Amino acid sequence: MAAAIATAGSCALTIFPAHANSFTEQFIDPEDNMFDVSAFLARGGFVPMPVIITEPAVDKGIGIVGQFVQGDPTTKNVRRTMVGAFITGNNSFGGGAMQTGAFRDGRVKYTVGIGGADLHLPVYPFGSSRSIEYNNVTGGVFGHLRMQVGETPWYVGPRFRYQASTISLDAEGRLGGILEEFAVEKRYSALGLMGTYDTRDNSVTPLQGIDAVMRYDLFDGAIGSDADFDLGMVALHGFQKLGDNGWSIGAMTRYDWSNGDTPFNMAPQISLRGISWGRYAGERASSTEIQLRKDFDNRWAGVAFAGYGTSVAGNSRIFDDSGPVHTYGVGVRYKIARKLGIDVGIDIARGPEETIWMLQFGHAWMRTME
Repeated sequence: MAAAIATAGSCALTIFPAHANSFTEQFIDPEDNMFDVSAFLARGGFVPMPVIITEPAVDKGIGIVGQFVQGDPTTKNVRRTMVGAFITGNNSFGGGAMQTGAFRDGRVKYTVGIGGADLHLPVYPFGSSRSIEYNNVTGGVFGHLRMQVGETPWYVGPRFRYQASTISLDAEGRLGGILEEFAVEKRYSALGLMGTYDTRDNSVTPLQGIDAVMRYDLFDGAIGSDADFDLGMVALHGFQKLGDNGWSIGAMTRYDWSNGDTPFNMAPQISLRGISWGRYAGERASSTEIQLRKDFDNRWAGVAFAGYGTSVAGNSRIFDDSGPVHTYGVGVRYKIARKLGIDVGIDIARGPEETIWMLQFGHAWMRTME
């Protein structure tokens, strides 16, 4: 990630030579003369960032995200608008835009987004270790509004979701109609609720505090959905420093569930480092991970982690129970934005079937945290 940012900076120097010195200076921390993007991220305005995708389910890929910051990033009422696009090794591609913000001195928070993609993804029917590829041409919008409960760290509020999908199976992946009945064009509409609890010391790379997230979406024909089902998720993250010697520990546990006529591509799945997207799915899924971290100095840190998960097929006609799934791995971190406390790094994780390496920006559990 740092190398990609540096490359982008070199290109900008060629285009804008008159501002070369001021441009490069914002990537060097005067405190230790190390590469740092704190000044670049904190300046506000438009901030472009390259993205490297390491998910094996889409054969890796690249992308770019542009963030436009309105207001002082250190205040509670800052508004961020992000626009991005990606392409992967298996010819999946897509793009979207999202805005997050707050008002009333941070007591009301909102997120809205829109996006579309042409995705080639695997599904693993009946517990098989061999996948069937499917294509999902999809687009949708989503949003949620959260209001603070008194003076507590709790925020609760409504959410909505709309998604249109056209799914087709590869010609070699037909299973006598069992999966083909799902290969149709459908629209899904949901209304739901969301609650969060957050006492973390940093929203991107926390070392202390608790983060809890609860989501529930009800898809129903009464609000325009082509299928009736519900999806829910509860996740808890805890972080604790172990004295002043640089050691800290974190734990994450997550439970996903569904009821009704849930599309196979939206089914709950085990979400752990070392497991490809969609590998173990069903009507219920649980994921737990523990991470131990050692900060060697103000920049470099190492992590070791282990995970456990299960998925239960329930009434699903496609999936099978996963049984116990174990993962483990190690990683390295570099504090790329010291003043903001943001890390980047690489993890190498081993699951039951494969070893996966992943680039991380912020904490590895950011996909679940709010």
